Amino acid sequence: MRTLVNIPSLDSVGGVAQIYKILELNSQDNIDYFIASPKCRTFSKPLYLIFRYLAFYKSLKNYDGVHINPSFRKTALWRDLLYLLLAKLRKKKVFVFFHGWDLSYEKKINNNKVLKYIFLLYNNCDAFILLGNVFKDELLSIGIKRNANFFNVTSVADDRYINDFSIENRIDNYNKKSIFKFLFISRITANKGIEFSLRVFDTIRKRNPQIDFEFILAGSGNYLNQIRRFIVNNKISNVKFLGFVENAIKHQTLKNSDILILTSESEGLPNTILEGMLYGLPIITADVGAISNWVKTDENGLISKGFELEVYVSYIEKLLNSENLYKNIAANNHKIAINNFTKDKVKQKLLLIYEKIYASSR
Repeated sequence: MRTLVNIPSLDSVGGVAQIYKILELNSQDNIDYFIASPKCRTFSKPLYLIFRYLAFYKSLKNYDGVHINPSFRKTALWRDLLYLLLAKLRKKKVFVFFHGWDLSYEKKINNNKVLKYIFLLYNNCDAFILLGNVFKDELLSIGIKRNANFFNVTSVADDRYINDFSIENRIDNYNKKSIFKFLFISRITANKGIEFSLRVFDTIRKRNPQIDFEFILAGSGNYLNQIRRFIVNNKISNVKFLGFVENAIKHQTLKNSDILILTSESEGLPNTILEGMLYGLPIITADVGAISNWVKTDENGLISKGFELEVYVSYIEKLLNSENLYKNIAANNHKIAINNFTKDKVKQKLLLIYEKIYASSR
């Protein structure tokens, strides 16, 4: 059975593009990628999308199913719903894999009868692929059918360079590094909580002057200038900007960092956290999306239900002062990631879902 997977341009810096670049599903003989969302100037997007819809509809004759990848956000939801409806018009199987999740937009849909009615056209799909059970509950609360096919699949950690990393070296060198490095790796947007992470870093740096700290900010986005101003206005020092990182540079960045901090206001299940775990980094994060499926306090780092500065600061200081805690978390995170988040593991889960849904119609 042949499957067409709708993705953003692989040149995009967003998480969904990175997932499918890593997975290389199109290396399978029976799977192809289709660029569904435009990477072009705003004024030309509507025209571009019209041509993409036409090309998509024409190509459907060559496939048995379509896998679409919306984020639960305003533009992506409605753009990809049309792809779903076009595929069902041609009587194809449709797999919907929801990625990022905007709770405020979900609330808007729930409070608007017209939007809710349109959204429930997603009930026409054959399988929902989700990053965790929390999102199944959200879909059911909107009105998605309880007897729908739901599957959980994580994002993917890029393990292409993992042979150049040793968890034993991270553990053995815990007390031998001259600089303790915080890593924040993400798109630079307003909802990523970067200012809060910087406040945590700055507080720890000032309270522990005997230790040299560095905050590494890796990513690009439309909020970068605001972050630069925030750093200057608050006189936060020892911040290093890397811009967007991938491939070997991302590998070296993860390898050379000491903890990963991500304090977003909303998430699905970020690649960043899974890759941080793969490299044995303790994870410091807020309890949003499906992160709590994999991050438990003291087992994998800290997961906090709120944004109380002292909670984050105290826990990181606890890590700094407890060699055994740091080493246990590092080893545990690496093991979990190897067993669950690598390319081969995630790819196999998706292929099994395709197989199950296709088999159900034979």
